[in-house]
Amino acid sequence: MYLGNAASAPSSPRERGDENVVEEILEIIDSIKDVDKAAIPEAAVGCLKKLRRAFRSARKFLKLCHAGSKIYLTLETEAMMVRLHGVYEKISQALEGMPYEKLGIPEEEKEQVELLRVQLTRAKRRTDTQDMELTMDLMVALSTNDDRNTDIASIERLASKLSLHTAEELNQETLAIRKLVKKDRALVQRAQNKL
Repeated sequence: MYLGNAASAPSSPRERGDENVVEEILEIIDSIKDVDKAAIPEAAVGCLKKLRRAFRSARKFLKLCHAGSKIYLTLETEAMMVRLHGVYEKISQALEGMPYEKLGIPEEEKEQVELLRVQLTRAKRRTDTQDMELTMDLMVALSTNDDRNTDIASIERLASKLSLHTAEELNQETLAIRKLVKKDRALVQRAQNKL
């Protein structure tokens, strides 16, 4: 999975736009706001709590993708896909048992949410194929001992696909990588101390 790639499976949440997913869920929540709090069934409260946890997971994942190293995200594609699918699964499970009728949610909104759940499930089952050219270019750049052997076209493709064009973007990437290295060193130190 290349996180900057807009291509996705047909009918997936990514194709429709993740903001649409959030908008549809927010419509349901807005409908629930109008319901008397005493009339909200326990099942709905449980679903809303699950939804809150799912949104927290989504926010944490988005922060990692936004503030993290683009190179790291590219190298850790499979781990990022697992985390993304985990977020999709949490949202789907939270919406699964929602008592829409008891909350007075219109049938049309219920159908939209059910369609969304199907799409989240489909997205979870789908395995995204990584941009192999990007991976190969990155591996060549990282494994080359002599910088002169690195193909300039390969570096240009990397810069383009990772959106690293300006000095500021390169500085941000460098800071993100340094932050990861520092965090990794701290984890190793803690592990060694425990041993």
